[in-house]
Amino acid sequence: MKIVLTVLFFSLTVSGCNRNNDFDDLACGEFEDNQLFKEPGGKCYYISSDGKQIYVAVSECDCD
Repeated sequence: MKIVLTVLFFSLTVSGCNRNNDFDDLACGEFEDNQLFKEPGGKCYYISSDGKQIYVAVSECDCD
């Protein structure tokens, strides 16, 4: 019974960490072969190969 409760606890913990309902950024074209996104606040960025947000000029985004 302890094992079942432990597995249940960890599965609920891990599944809760993967939820993100706050992703409101729009896909807005490409920059140097990277998908661009525009934040609700207006900043424009792409995700680098190491997972970092790299910001570019807002004029690079094409969201209409």
